Amino acid sequence: MKKNELTRHHQDYIKTMGPFLIDCSIEIFSNEEREVLEKYGHWFQAITSEELAIFTPLQQRFVKVMKKEVDPFSVEEWAWLKYISRKEIEQKYNERLRAQYVPAEDAFYSRKMVKQLKKTMYKEMKDNHKL
Repeated sequence: MKKNELTRHHQDYIKTMGPFLIDCSIEIFSNEEREVLEKYGHWFQAITSEELAIFTPLQQRFVKVMKKEVDPFSVEEWAWLKYISRKEIEQKYNERLRAQYVPAEDAFYSRKMVKQLKKTMYKEMKDNHKL
């Protein structure tokens, strides 16, 4: 295929695939990164998996960034690298990421006990340290 045909093929691919579903925690992404992922996520996936032919220097650089051969620079590179990294983290630590700490009711000191101790301590200080 010629460069113009490849460009059209890539553009058609982006249009036909529609919005990309970000299936990981989105809190780490900026609004701009989310928009980039939703618009180009399927295309990024196709380029990195070599489903689509790579024909521009920027696409080649994008693949090198994903292979961690060069550092990310553009918003697109950062967004996709963060997405891939977050997916790996969520797969590895799935249950731990969702865990929530709930203190036990029978802690050493209850809130009521702490208030009483403070009250007693301040009273002792006031009585024994008069000016």
